[in-house]
Amino acid sequence: TWVSGVPGIERPDRDLEIIRDHGATVVHCPLVSGRHGNVIRSFTRYREMGLNIAMGTDTAPPDMIMNMQVGMILARVMDASTACRSEHYFDAATLNGADALRRPDLGRLAPGSKADLIVVDFDRPHIGQQIDPIQTLLLAGHGRDVRHVMVDGRWSMFDGVIPGVDEAADKRRAQAQFERLMALYPVRTWGHPPVEDIFSSAYPVVRGPVVRGTA
Repeated sequence: TWVSGVPGIERPDRDLEIIRDHGATVVHCPLVSGRHGNVIRSFTRYREMGLNIAMGTDTAPPDMIMNMQVGMILARVMDASTACRSEHYFDAATLNGADALRRPDLGRLAPGSKADLIVVDFDRPHIGQQIDPIQTLLLAGHGRDVRHVMVDGRWSMFDGVIPGVDEAADKRRAQAQFERLMALYPVRTWGHPPVEDIFSSAYPVVRGPVVRGTA
């Protein structure tokens, strides 16, 4: 995001060329970056100069399909509406991630590769009319459309159910952990503002008297 050639970065170093020439990978997280007002300056130019760009996600929801959609939208805003295609982001989420790990047996359906695959339900109403699978997925799909997941030949999710996982219990535990984390934020925040200032409500919260009814 912050490399030579970007407005505000004045050093003359050829950062992107150094990354490319040393075989490193740019891990692209457009969803969380966009939320904070950041963006890589040109996904298309980075691809064309030979940089390996792989998709990452470090925010909630951890929805790789949404991540790709946001990335493609931002790429087209930064360059041009036709500069980036759906398959470019799909490759970044599959082939390029496997290449970053130096794992030719991942990220593709081919003889000798791991049997890693997902099954996406395109019959859901919000999908609408279909173009081709990849373009439709990046136009109207989201992670909740994935019905089955196979990892190395073994079904890890089938009909949206992960065996042995209690989603409701996990959500309650995660919420409790997150609330403890929020309570500690004033300690790590400059000036130690109260929690209410750090995690402010979208609209003012008005608390009136409690009205007790009769049974």
